[in-house]
Amino acid sequence: MPKKLHFSVTVLLFAFLFVQGQSNLAPTPEKYSKYLSVSPNYGMVWKHHKYLDSILPNAYPRGLEINIGWQTTGRKSWQQVHNFPRWGIQFMLYNLNNAHMYGYALFVTPHIDLFLFKRPKHELYVKIGTGIAFMSKYYNAHSNPNNLLVSLPVSSSGFFSMSYRYRITEKWAMLLALNFNHASNGSMHLPNLGINIPALGIGGDYTFHPERIKFIKNDLPPFEKKWSFNANLSFSTKQSSSEPWNDINYMAYTLSTYVNKRFTRKSIGLMGLDACLDKSLHYYLRNNPNYLQDKYPIYRFALTAGYEFVLTEKTHILMQNAFYIYDPYKLELPIYQRYGFKYLPMEHLYLGYFLKTHAGKADFWEFAVGLNI
Repeated sequence: MPKKLHFSVTVLLFAFLFVQGQSNLAPTPEKYSKYLSVSPNYGMVWKHHKYLDSILPNAYPRGLEINIGWQTTGRKSWQQVHNFPRWGIQFMLYNLNNAHMYGYALFVTPHIDLFLFKRPKHELYVKIGTGIAFMSKYYNAHSNPNNLLVSLPVSSSGFFSMSYRYRITEKWAMLLALNFNHASNGSMHLPNLGINIPALGIGGDYTFHPERIKFIKNDLPPFEKKWSFNANLSFSTKQSSSEPWNDINYMAYTLSTYVNKRFTRKSIGLMGLDACLDKSLHYYLRNNPNYLQDKYPIYRFALTAGYEFVLTEKTHILMQNAFYIYDPYKLELPIYQRYGFKYLPMEHLYLGYFLKTHAGKADFWEFAVGLNI
């Protein structure tokens, strides 16, 4: 059941992000210019833990990246605020250079291109996105015991790129990109060290109907530099790191409360408190005498501080750091991070999709419902 749950939630999230992107931008052939880019990629499987050197072979993936998308023109105010970004969907197919252990990987990622600068011939931008990764090879205790990176055929993925585009004509451009792909199931199924692929991409870009690219620069509506209060309840399912082979999933819950202040059109600062209940600790502490004598409750508290990047008025990117102020077990580092997306379908309600991690080690994915007042 947990594997099916993870697959269903991941697919629903992917569909949700894609549909929301369409509804926010409403691209139509009459209004927006499409683009298509194709880039061969050359990279490596990054062994991000030292002990993996003796377990995993070196691998140098070769891949093909295809991006299909639209150029915004400022019809919505956030497009002007972010210097007229592009958005689209990316398909990245990798031969992971080890047919038995790694096989092939397909990343399908809705994304947005945020321009750092634009010149008539030169453009520099970052591409960010989250989506789904399909893996042909993954951990199996009998047939693939050394693949500690991925343990499910479908995982969540994240993508980041720093890209340079040199425009040859109105329609044609050359591309150079430093890409980073990551896939992980957030400890929903272990082992789950995650697969990381830094790569170099070199290719071309074709713009359809460049005559439709007419940037609109209107006066932006005012915004309030106001304080607000947030509370959200998130849930997840994970396996115990003490015995990752037992194939039992436990629920984890976090109640997050914080106040935030909007400083600019793009920036919101926040600070607050987390209350965490991780039922996998029942399993981890089952032989601990103090726990058996009810001296160790399985909840933890942490102070949080962070930043929200306002991508659109309905979509925010959340980045948080937290420090445990009550953690009787001290099983992990005393600090953790949270990264993810918030979507605001209405004024005081939001949905969240976050990854909680201890210094790069994924703890679990969080699916949240929250209020903003």
